Amino acid sequence: MNRIHFASGHDYELQTCRNEWHFWRCGECKAARLDPRPTAAELGVIYPSTYYAYNRSEKVSVIARKG
Repeated sequence: MNRIHFASGHDYELQTCRNEWHFWRCGECKAARLDPRPTAAELGVIYPSTYYAYNRSEKVSVIARKG
């Protein structure tokens, strides 16, 4: 697979981990993805139960809730 390094960054929003994430773009289809991908066991750390996407309260804007 022909891939190009697209971006790197840390979890600056929730600060649940200190990992540096690396995003790669496919040279053919241009899709971007994490590499290495987090394991299923790591997802609970990266996206804790307080993660805003799980919050369906009125605090989340109407547009975001429809998404």
